[in-house]
Amino acid sequence: MFGSRLLSLVLLVGLLGLFLCMVTSCATIDASSPTRYVQKHSTPPLNIKTISDEERQVLLESFEGLRVADVADAMDHVGLLNVGLMDKAIRPITPGMTICGIAFTTKSKPKWGKIPKMSAEEYEKYASDWYKNIHPTPYRKYMKPGDFLVIDARGTDVGYIGSYNSLAEKNRGTRGIVIDGGCRDTHEVRLEKVGVFARHIAKTMLPGRMQYCSMMEPVTCGGVKVHTGDIIVADDDGVLVVPKKYALEVAEIAHRILLQDKKGRYNLYIEAGLTPDDTVEK
Repeated sequence: MFGSRLLSLVLLVGLLGLFLCMVTSCATIDASSPTRYVQKHSTPPLNIKTISDEERQVLLESFEGLRVADVADAMDHVGLLNVGLMDKAIRPITPGMTICGIAFTTKSKPKWGKIPKMSAEEYEKYASDWYKNIHPTPYRKYMKPGDFLVIDARGTDVGYIGSYNSLAEKNRGTRGIVIDGGCRDTHEVRLEKVGVFARHIAKTMLPGRMQYCSMMEPVTCGGVKVHTGDIIVADDDGVLVVPKKYALEVAEIAHRILLQDKKGRYNLYIEAGLTPDDTVEK
């Protein structure tokens, strides 16, 4: 009897110790484990299939000038009904832009922790270390002009995208950014005319809240599974993902649909007494 009670007590103490260890690891910030994880995922997956520069150029030119509506209709034509339609909650920060690009995927996840008490000067170092070790952006050196950055940041309420990093992406040749997460500095993002599409507006920064996960692996953004190399089309109607293997066929049909629409609306413009613009064609 005594032996069984002693064994039960030992097991209870062991389980309690394990529980406390788990709680402590979640409540405090231990940079060593995230750092090893980041280092492991700071290069593209070995099995990733890259697209040649020539193929990239063909894809980008094929979708130039197409609206989301044209591409969505073309997707229906090839049997991809309701495929690739991102959640309607993913909205443009800067209205009036029509953008296409080649998907480059990356993922981040929440990393909530108890930020230790420190001085403002100590926090500067803390934040710098976080950006260096826990949420760096190693994917940037692998991106190419014409890419459309697709960020899976589900479950976070952080201003991952803001006026600084979005403009830096634009200056590097990134066509647009879509994030299943938050954007802040929205007034400046609009002034800079950066094509950002986000699930919500946010206020906070990354340190203490978010950890980098991976790049160029399949992600879920706006309820759609996105692979690096897919085509992203975005405008005021929302964001659409075209699987790469259907891209050229969809683009060809979409251009026919767009031309029909332009010519049909030209006659309506004249009938309505409107001055023809670049959205119609005689």
